[in-house]
Amino acid sequence: MRKFKVKKLTQESIERINQIFKIIEINTGNRRDMKKVNEKLNQYFREYMKIDISAFEEKYPLVTDRDYTEVAIEKATFLACLGIGLSYRKLTDKMHFKLIKSIPFLKFLIDYKFENFGAEIFSKLGLDIEGFDSNGNLQVREKENMTEEQKKEWKNTMNYLGNNVMKVDPEKINTNTDTENKKLN
Repeated sequence: MRKFKVKKLTQESIERINQIFKIIEINTGNRRDMKKVNEKLNQYFREYMKIDISAFEEKYPLVTDRDYTEVAIEKATFLACLGIGLSYRKLTDKMHFKLIKSIPFLKFLIDYKFENFGAEIFSKLGLDIEGFDSNGNLQVREKENMTEEQKKEWKNTMNYLGNNVMKVDPEKINTNTDTENKKLN
């Protein structure tokens, strides 16, 4: 196994890991089949890196498509960290976000998760998805029964996502527009 000593995101390290993910994606055949994606990630780790990554399956028992998606994201992030030379355990939210933005395969996995499970995820945070504004920012509204724990989790999520999600204040919505195109006054 080759050891990488890169400690930051460089164009070369990003290109190298993107090539690896492209090979995995091609071998998968259907990148939307998360079970197959997991199998190909396992195969890559086993055959090329000589690493047993069964701990991911222990952390998330694989039953539903969402389980497979969560594990695929974790494995892909782990592989990206190994390929770039970052510590997976010390990966900060900020660095994880940079990885997602730099690696199309990771971005696809996150987009897939949001596309298929976004409403469920936001609902658990005590939020309803309102739609998107003209800049493509997600608009959400707090549910009336949102708990303090959910509010705290939402605040942490907002710190992580930055300006890509907008909380809609019901009192600042122009009610003369249709639901899909509500804008802040």
